[in-house]
Amino acid sequence: MGNYELIYFVVDGNEIPIKRYYERRKNVRISIGKDSVLLRIPSFMNKDQRHSYHVWAKEWLIMQLKKSQSSLDHLIPINYLSGDRINCMEMHYTLHIEEKKRSSSSAKIKEDRILLSLDEKLFGVNKSEIIKTALSRVFAKKYKHEVEKRLELINKHYFGHAVKSLRLKYNKSNWGSCSNSGNINLSTRLLMAPQWVLDYVIVHELAHMNEMNHSKKYWTIVEKVYPEYKKAEKWLKAYGSTCDFVPVRTVKQLDNHKKRKA
Repeated sequence: MGNYELIYFVVDGNEIPIKRYYERRKNVRISIGKDSVLLRIPSFMNKDQRHSYHVWAKEWLIMQLKKSQSSLDHLIPINYLSGDRINCMEMHYTLHIEEKKRSSSSAKIKEDRILLSLDEKLFGVNKSEIIKTALSRVFAKKYKHEVEKRLELINKHYFGHAVKSLRLKYNKSNWGSCSNSGNINLSTRLLMAPQWVLDYVIVHELAHMNEMNHSKKYWTIVEKVYPEYKKAEKWLKAYGSTCDFVPVRTVKQLDNHKKRKA
């Protein structure tokens, strides 16, 4: 993709990461990427011209926010602090963060505390994503057996499938998936949801082992096992965005944001 310079624009009080490219091109291009805003400027432009497009790019970002308040949410880092509370499986955990020179980051749970060890050089969106990943892994390790028991109970009582494995992994694109060979994946974000919602997603995936589609026949199977499945679907649609490894104060902000949009 070429060399770039990482800079930051302050937009609506938040530092937005910008990957600035100087390229052999005729015009300026800007787009919102997965982990930053991409700003491409023709290499022939002088200092004043480049500055004017920086101003234009910042105004463009402000306009995107006006069109959609959540358009830049994924680029705004979450500020994790020692003392923050993380809720998981209806339990409350307190964060204790230690930052020093280290090659990798890790997390471990000790009673009701999460001990998070970070590289002191981490910052911005990259830092918050690494923390999320560490929290996801430590909670998956702690609660996998509990989720496995729930899966086994529901499967034994309603389905009787030969489930080969269960994997908990951080996933934002879906809540779960399964394969023809009997492997089931569940998003660790479900550990933040109520038990009855987690149960629904388990039923959803087990039903796919009968019908690998979303046909009328498939939904008949789901409804027979879980009559209130539409209530669970509605909950996930309304509150799914608040199911993440973020401090409780941030969850409340996300929840309030969704209420304002509604």
